[in-house]
Parts: sequence; structure tokens; C-alpha cells
Amino acid sequence: MIRLNSTGMGMAEEGQALVEELEAQIADTADNHPELAGKTAMFVTHLDPTNLGRISFYTDNDARVRFSTT
Repeated sequence: MIRLNSTGMGMAEEGQALVEELEAQIADTADNHPELAGKTAMFVTHLDPTNLGRISFYTDNDARVRFSTT
């Protein structure tokens, strides 16, 4: 999304720089937490505490999930 949006705003270089900065931050954080290596997670959303019969979740096709697997 960053690349798409920054390109659309005529700021492709700035967008790429931001992506690289964020990827470096993620890599640094992952390096500082080796206990997370190989772990998986499920992202649950729209959980209504008054109706636990319905739970929504993100699949691995969602960008938010893909972000956490990098």
C-alpha cells in the first residue's frame, strides 16, 4: 500500500525509502526477540463480547497478516 499510495502521489522514492526503513525496523525487532522465530498467530477481529458465537479473523491473504510473517 505504501508503494502504491506514494507512487500515486508522485512520491515513489520517498515511499520506497519508508518501506526500507520499516522493513529494517521489523528485522531489528525480530532479531531482538528470537523466541518469536517459528511462532504462528491468529488475528481475530470484530469480537463481540456480548455474542461469542461469531468471530471474524484475518486470513494469510490479508496484508496485515503478511506484514507479521516477514
